[in-house]
Amino acid sequence: MPDLQPAVASTTTRRPVVHLFVGLHKTGSSAIRLMLDFHATLLDRHGFHLPRAAWTRYINRFWNGGHNNVPWEICGHHPVLPEFGTLADLVAEIAALPEHQHIVFSEDLDYANGAQVEALAHALRMFDVRIVVFLRNQADWLQSLYTEEHKWFTPEPAADWFLDRVTHDRRLHLDALCVRWARPFGQRITIRPYENIRGHLFDAFLECCGAPAGLRAELAARSFPLVNASPDADTLAIIRQASAYARAQGIRPEFFNGVIAPALVTAGAAMPRATRRIPMSAEARQRLQALMTRVNRAVVELFGLALGPEYWSAGQDQPQDLAPAGAVTAERLVEMCLDLGTRAGTRMRVSAGAGEPSHAALADTYYPWATEAEPSSVQRLQDLLVAAFPTDDAALYLERKGEQGVAFQQKDGRLVELRQLRQAEWGGLLLALQRQARLNRVSWNNLREGQLLVEGRAGHTPMWVRHVPTADGELAMIEPVGRWRQGHR
Repeated sequence: MPDLQPAVASTTTRRPVVHLFVGLHKTGSSAIRLMLDFHATLLDRHGFHLPRAAWTRYINRFWNGGHNNVPWEICGHHPVLPEFGTLADLVAEIAALPEHQHIVFSEDLDYANGAQVEALAHALRMFDVRIVVFLRNQADWLQSLYTEEHKWFTPEPAADWFLDRVTHDRRLHLDALCVRWARPFGQRITIRPYENIRGHLFDAFLECCGAPAGLRAELAARSFPLVNASPDADTLAIIRQASAYARAQGIRPEFFNGVIAPALVTAGAAMPRATRRIPMSAEARQRLQALMTRVNRAVVELFGLALGPEYWSAGQDQPQDLAPAGAVTAERLVEMCLDLGTRAGTRMRVSAGAGEPSHAALADTYYPWATEAEPSSVQRLQDLLVAAFPTDDAALYLERKGEQGVAFQQKDGRLVELRQLRQAEWGGLLLALQRQARLNRVSWNNLREGQLLVEGRAGHTPMWVRHVPTADGELAMIEPVGRWRQGHR
């Protein structure tokens, strides 16, 4: 591989510190990327810089934040998107700010082999690079990865997907993964088991980076669990049935993935299920058990980690077929989704439901936002927006956990509380936000987006809204459209 290190003039002998997150996938990385994206100015005020170079931001109109051009350039498993900058651009940006510590974040680096890791280490040789790895026990990791790959328009799954993964996916070899990253970076590596931190992922990541007490105190409360939740086995079975039906009806896969699949996942989350795990064959489970015993013992011996009981047993599951009514439900849900418009600014309508929980959840998710919200809710939203945007560089950050919500102004790297929001008030506020901004597009990370016009002192200002449900609430960031388009987070 050619030398990716640019010639960068330096006026100081200080080596910038780089905290490099290298995965794994399915360890809460979506939640951390969102928080980095939302609070980059706050991080910067405390001496941490989130480089813009190589941060891919939006791909095919969907948010996909992360320094993803780095692994794509190093590993070559995905085309580099040059408009977001290269590894050389990233190196130059870091070198230009030696007084900061820098966060480089992409779970796609977990694909890298030894030679590719060495190449990246060579490219970053000017810096003091400290590796952060989040591990997850292999049995749960495979379950989560399966649901991620199969919650979209999909053919029948391979006869034994799990056996194929256990045999060929080198990311299951956690010992080799950690050694691969520790060796070229001088053993400067921090490893955290996902099971120990899943309730406070962002704060745990900041701790791995040695974040100062002031930053952690300000952001600790902002740490939320998951944004990219995995559907259960029954919901995946309905998605598989819906895929078959959609294929027979000639529905385009991109429409299915943009509208139908997210709606089915949402509907499934509203219905209690007994079947949580995807069954695997006896051979796959036997091989997985042997792999876990050997690999995880090596992790303990090499890195001194204390691994919980989930790292020593591949577990068991009870195979259970989808009830015959599931196919009918899948077809009805697809038909309902076909009544929905998916482009921002279009009207949306939902067929009258039959009182079934799945249909009601779907209707609640895809409400016709073009309908006017109640004047009182719109006025409360308008009051908050006017209070939050005294200048163009401010943003409004809304967060609800459980029964309580808070509205913050975010400006100059500070979070200033504007008001507390009770459950009822939050519901009306969110309804007004959804309707006024027409949040009717959903990404694979559960992110909904839309544009909102705010009537302020200087006339109407276009704002960009990003809203996402979490495991125990929801949050939203509202920023000037101009700043969003320029890539300023």
